Amino acid sequence: QRAPDESRAGASAAAPLPGRGHHGGDDRLDLPHHAGKTQRPADDLLASGKYMYCLFFHHLALEKALKALVLQKGKELVYTHKLVALAKISDLPLTDEQIRDLSRITDFNIEARYDDYKSEFYKTATLDFTQEWAHKCNELYTLIIKRI
Repeated sequence: QRAPDESRAGASAAAPLPGRGHHGGDDRLDLPHHAGKTQRPADDLLASGKYMYCLFFHHLALEKALKALVLQKGKELVYTHKLVALAKISDLPLTDEQIRDLSRITDFNIEARYDDYKSEFYKTATLDFTQEWAHKCNELYTLIIKRI
């Protein structure tokens, strides 16, 4: 199984998002709120020992926060889970290390979601690994939210 935007390796942009939520409303306006609602469960999952899903939720929170920043800048949303691409669209100034971290965090979306990767990621997502990356995710999340 592949993620929708991962099958187009090297593709620079994907199709614009329609902007309509699952319930017919415009979810784009609530992205900062949804990002926060996703960030909190990530911490709960860490505390309950569900490390793989903790990292997956951290990715979701960062994705939603970056998409909120893209909208706040008046730019068009694109359908992608790639955090580096979203950060570039949002003009978020990042260090090389932060760019590498966002790239690695994007992998958490794929590794926790698709059966082909889950087994190996389950072994990788130890307590120490998850604590380290949860801390990095929280720092990046704070950086993004401060700009919204």
